[in-house]
Amino acid sequence: MGLFADIRDEINQQRMPDDSAAAIARIRTETESITHRNMKEMVAEYLAQQCRKDAALASAVMLPDKNMTGCFRYINRKAREHSGKDGCDATDCLYCQWAVEYFKRGKGMKK
Repeated sequence: MGLFADIRDEINQQRMPDDSAAAIARIRTETESITHRNMKEMVAEYLAQQCRKDAALASAVMLPDKNMTGCFRYINRKAREHSGKDGCDATDCLYCQWAVEYFKRGKGMKK
């Protein structure tokens, strides 16, 4: 994945905050086991880009009760709810929005 190679170079050159680097490493590691390849790569790359810009998101990705498997379960649930409303498939933009929503939502909410 090109984005992850670029990020690895940034980490090696010490241009990225530690929280962002750790969050991106966790996204990459946990995403490798997800089977929906096209969606997982797109969502993982989007999250990695957002972690570079948003320290709060990077911190949320590192929470012990959050992980990429839970993120994709959340996306799949939201997509089923979305398709039930109007019969339309969700867009890539919505998948990315739901991924950020999963990590940023409160701990007390249903997974």
